[in-house]
Amino acid sequence: MCENKFFLPMTLAIGCCLFLALAPGCGDDEGEGVAPSISNLFFGPASASVLRQGGLLGVTVSMDYADPDGDIAFVRMRSRFCGEGELQHVDIAPGGITGHQAGAIWISARVPRDCPAGTYLYEFSVFDQKGLESNTLEATLTLTTQTGP
Repeated sequence: MCENKFFLPMTLAIGCCLFLALAPGCGDDEGEGVAPSISNLFFGPASASVLRQGGLLGVTVSMDYADPDGDIAFVRMRSRFCGEGELQHVDIAPGGITGHQAGAIWISARVPRDCPAGTYLYEFSVFDQKGLESNTLEATLTLTTQTGP
């Protein structure tokens, strides 16, 4: 019976050590951070007329974000030029959100307007300063042939 009086305290000590080692944000995982998340994407305008002489269309993009670390670095916009070729991207640094854990991101971008009429896909995600990427949201732009004068 005497040897069992150390069993319970030892079991509790081992259990506490395991809990601390496996708890989120503790142990070896500390410093890795949490990936941001985005939702409620707005991309506009959603349609425009084709310009045959080349040119770019200014678009407004907004999305809600949550980032427990408060360290959003940039928004990545991906697309294929005129729907063809390799997936290309541009990184856009949003202003005024450093240190904030949630809110809205508003950015402006320019996209090709001299592509053939059709619908083009754009993908958006955000990266934090540790390089962690959020989920991806998609938007489309429909280019139509201009009719009339």
